[in-house]
Amino acid sequence: QAPPPITMEELPMRACLHRLGQGLASKGLTVASALVLYDKDMERAVGLDEFIAACAQHGVPLSRSEIEALFARMSRKSMHSMRPPRICFDDMDSSLQRVPEPLPEVQWARNLITAVDTIGKAAQTPLEVVFRQLGREAVSAEEVQSVLS
Repeated sequence: QAPPPITMEELPMRACLHRLGQGLASKGLTVASALVLYDKDMERAVGLDEFIAACAQHGVPLSRSEIEALFARMSRKSMHSMRPPRICFDDMDSSLQRVPEPLPEVQWARNLITAVDTIGKAAQTPLEVVFRQLGREAVSAEEVQSVLS
C-alpha cells in the first residue's frame, strides 16, 4: 500500500524531499537512474540500506538521520510477506513532483534578502559596512532591527 502524500504541514519532510530533488537534479539524475543499481530484485524499489548507500554515492545533501526519516515516512510495508519496508521509485517520483518550486519558505527568505538589500541601497550604505562598524562577532536582534528600520 502506498504511503499517504506528504502534506504542507510536514515541513521537515518537504525540506528533505526538496533537497533530495535538487541533489539528484544537480547531477542530472532521476529517482530511477539514482536507485536502479541498488534495486537488487528489479522491482523499482529499495530498502533502507540501499537508499542510504545510493544517497551517499550520489552526494545527496541529506544527513543519515534525514535519509532514515524520509525512508520511514515514504516506505511501503509489505502486508503479505516478511520482506522489510521499501521505497518504490514511483512513490518517490510522485512525492518529488508535488514539492513546490521554490518552497514557500525559500521564497520568503529570498524576498527578505531582497528587502534588506533594498533598504541598504536606499540608505546608500551597504549593510556589510554597517555591521562591520558594530565590530563584534555577535550582534543583538535589537541592533539589527535598528539598522533595518
